[in-house]
Amino acid sequence: MEKQIATFKDYAIFMADKTSLLEIAQFVVKENYSHHLSSFTEEEINKDIKSVLEEEEYLYDNKSHIYIARDAFGKMIGCIRSFHWDKHKILPIEKIYGINPLNAIHQESKYSFWHIGRFAVAKDSGISTLTLFKRLMALAVKPIVEDKYSYMIA
Repeated sequence: MEKQIATFKDYAIFMADKTSLLEIAQFVVKENYSHHLSSFTEEEINKDIKSVLEEEEYLYDNKSHIYIARDAFGKMIGCIRSFHWDKHKILPIEKIYGINPLNAIHQESKYSFWHIGRFAVAKDSGISTLTLFKRLMALAVKPIVEDKYSYMIA
């Protein structure tokens, strides 16, 4: 379920939940391909969507924050996700690059760690991608900057 939290001239931003994970996976993968690759197959896209969806379902918990920007027609034009890391789940940075954040950060129990990910904006929405990036990022980092014992992993 989505809850509208901000409205702008050409779009609105919603806080979403687990029910939006498939749409987010589809959007992120398709935007990534359109931004970075000149040729690809439907099979490659579907394989990556499945992989991203599985990872998001694995990482999602009740402390996750998902923000979706939608244009006036309801089309997704941006998204970002942050979740409170339990220090046990394997983060994308470790899965992809072999970097375990626990080797680089202190482990005192009073500190919280948040992972920011699944950021994407539509390159053809007609809305400034920089403005959309700043607005979505500000929402994603809000719980981190409000707590002096929180850190971001991205």
